[in-house]
Amino acid sequence: MSWFTPNTDSTEGYYDKARYLLIWRISLAFTLVFSALAVIYLILNPGNSHSVLLGLALGLGGLVYLKFTTKYVPLFWVYSISGTLIIHFSINFIMEYTHYVDFLWMIAVILIAYIGLGSRYGLIFIIINGLGIGVFYFVSLNTHIKILQDKSNINLTGDYIEVSLVLFLIAYLLHQHFLFSDYTRAKLTLSNENLEAKNQENVVLLKEVHHRVKNNLQIITSLLRLQKAELKPESEVKFDEAIGRIMTMSLIHQKLYQEAELSKLVVKEYVLDLVEEIKNAYQTAAEVTIEVHSSIESIGMKTVVPFGLMINELASNSFKHAFKSGSEGKIVIHVRAIEKNKIALKYYDNGIWRTPDISCSKFGTELIETLIEQLDGTYKRTDSTYEFQFTNIDT
Repeated sequence: MSWFTPNTDSTEGYYDKARYLLIWRISLAFTLVFSALAVIYLILNPGNSHSVLLGLALGLGGLVYLKFTTKYVPLFWVYSISGTLIIHFSINFIMEYTHYVDFLWMIAVILIAYIGLGSRYGLIFIIINGLGIGVFYFVSLNTHIKILQDKSNINLTGDYIEVSLVLFLIAYLLHQHFLFSDYTRAKLTLSNENLEAKNQENVVLLKEVHHRVKNNLQIITSLLRLQKAELKPESEVKFDEAIGRIMTMSLIHQKLYQEAELSKLVVKEYVLDLVEEIKNAYQTAAEVTIEVHSSIESIGMKTVVPFGLMINELASNSFKHAFKSGSEGKIVIHVRAIEKNKIALKYYDNGIWRTPDISCSKFGTELIETLIEQLDGTYKRTDSTYEFQFTNIDT
């Protein structure tokens, strides 16, 4: 610890320590330089020593205040306000002085306010000093020019010392500002790197969760298929329907851990794979072509579960009831956005359906109605064409 670098253990955080040291060193510089200038002006020109003595008082007062307290913010306010008042008093009422250095002091005061108090207050002091310069130019400047006199070498030396101090102060304030910026940039980079590493870790964990859920659902499917062999033929149909619904859920988790974005599924790819899985499960002898058209690229997790289950019910019914052996069938699915958060789904097959009572089980119909209610939507059926409108609840 030294006079130039006081003890900052009582302050916490990089910015607090840096601002405390900044205002301490400014106060120390004011005290030393204005002490020398005060001697020069008191001997040679006592009438123009007011601003120098005020600067010396501020420096000494600042050191005493900081010695007994770590509250540096009030001192930034004192320096910014008193510096502004002293500068504009000097340029408007001390006419014999050249005032070149006062404009440098304005820059220093603005930087002190900007760094110590924040950009908003820095802007306020820019406006205040700008207005003060306007008053000087339009009220005092002409009078000031008329009464200016030549200066002695000693006066010029004092001015040079003061100008050098201000230039050094401005350079130091800019240096401190760049240090703050570099530190902030380094902390931001480190935080982003840590966040990216954490995100990657979470992605791996979430993919593992989806993978395990998919495996567990496949185990359940396998167990149900084994159990199905012990059932009567009429019960096997119910088991097949349950297996299909579980398969739909399993495919969602399989797609999710394969996607780059874990919260959304590519609609066209998911629907096409789902219908193909259902086709393979029913092993229909008909040649069925599947067409999926989607103007929506992806869909979120909240919507995709009921959406996928609806597709499963519709496609299962088509493969069970619509296509005869040896026939050529087609399933066409259109998905499109109709409003900001509304989705339209149209499902069609060209099969020859049996009577409506047989074409879709009572449970399947009730399930579709329940799913569409979850999505705050409606649907209608015309023969083998289903048209749905529902809300994308992920938006």
